[in-house]
Amino acid sequence: MKRGRKKTFKLKDVKRRHVAQIFAWCVKRWGKSKYNSEVPTVVVFHSKSADYLASYNEVDHRLRIDIKSHSGLIDLIATIIHEYTHYKQNVKKNYNRMLEKHGYFRHPYEKSANKKARKYKITCLKHFLKTVNK
Repeated sequence: MKRGRKKTFKLKDVKRRHVAQIFAWCVKRWGKSKYNSEVPTVVVFHSKSADYLASYNEVDHRLRIDIKSHSGLIDLIATIIHEYTHYKQNVKKNYNRMLEKHGYFRHPYEKSANKKARKYKITCLKHFLKTVNK
């Protein structure tokens, strides 16, 4: 590797510790939830056959991420931000009621989580690549 040249980082290179770094960036950036007493445990799996990319369960305080179901690193980062946003929301009280009323794609919590993920995924990616390339 030539001096000064940064390592390119692909999805296949992502390890649990990298997911933990991205999650830690979210915690540092937005802090803890006022609705959930515990910061979620992050569970990483490699399925590619899962019905979902990730989920946040407010009952067992787990954020589950399927790495292989993502199309790339930026997609994975957006998913982690999206699920972290659900941790910050009052999902236990309002999510299902609003789901019945609006459906998944028009659900205000989903729209909010998607908007935050779109807005901050590049910022998080830049921070992540700086830490990986040190």
